Amino acid sequence: MKRLLSILIVPIIVGSCGLAGIHFKVHNPKKQGKYPKFDRETILLGEYKPIRSNFDATFYNIDIEFFPEDKKLGGWVEMQAKAVIDIDSIQMDLDQPLELQQLKWASRDGEDLTYKRDERAIFIKLPKKLKAGEAFTIHVKYFGKPIIAKKPPWNGGTVWKKDENKNPHAGVACESEGASIWFPCKDHTADEPDSVHLSYSIKNPNVMIVGNGQYVGQKVVGDRQTYKWKVTYPINLYNVTFYIGDFVKIEDSYTGINGKELLMSHYVLKSNEEKARQHFKKPLANTHGIEMVSG
Repeated sequence: MKRLLSILIVPIIVGSCGLAGIHFKVHNPKKQGKYPKFDRETILLGEYKPIRSNFDATFYNIDIEFFPEDKKLGGWVEMQAKAVIDIDSIQMDLDQPLELQQLKWASRDGEDLTYKRDERAIFIKLPKKLKAGEAFTIHVKYFGKPIIAKKPPWNGGTVWKKDENKNPHAGVACESEGASIWFPCKDHTADEPDSVHLSYSIKNPNVMIVGNGQYVGQKVVGDRQTYKWKVTYPINLYNVTFYIGDFVKIEDSYTGINGKELLMSHYVLKSNEEKARQHFKKPLANTHGIEMVSG
């Protein structure tokens, strides 16, 4: 009987070793691992030093034009902010392929600001020392060809394609790379603006530009169409986006668990309209038995 018990105990002990994290067939590595090496651009973009934490960016007005044929974009970006402590300089960010054409204090016609660019970082000297809590505004004019996504969304950047009718079909994926690959901003996830206004322009009557939040309206001047959108809640800058395409709008609605109806708008390529309308009819049941619209 004792011999039988000893035979039974052995496999139990051996099995429990695996549960405890002891694996007899697994050997420790012969060499220790190495910390990843970060280049200077990554360090300047990722560190939250006092020159970045000393102000709170509260609002952006992104007023830019797109040139799909050249894979370029540019225009004006307004950043409104507030000093967290007494400050005389700040850091914004803009990727190297994009030319910084003007840097203005308070308005587009305001005082020129002195600055120094280092990799993606823009170190800006303010025209005066600001007290904690004091608000200020900076306007940046820029232009250029942003990086092209090699494998979106994992290796991000801008995406410039054409649909089956040869119309521009473009967008951006920048969660990993940061929003400063396509517009100037305080590019750090520690600081989200409270709201964002978007004015997207293009000289092509065959397409429109979809942005975040609520659609405000369209303005046409000559052959230039401008599409306006607004975000009225805090948002990560890498989520600010644009989509250029020959889109058709499909109205929809969703009833939440509180019984309230939420109006929804889907923008799909015109060539996919009928397919999309059929797709959006199909409900998906979640684990609570609530019907959700797919797509």
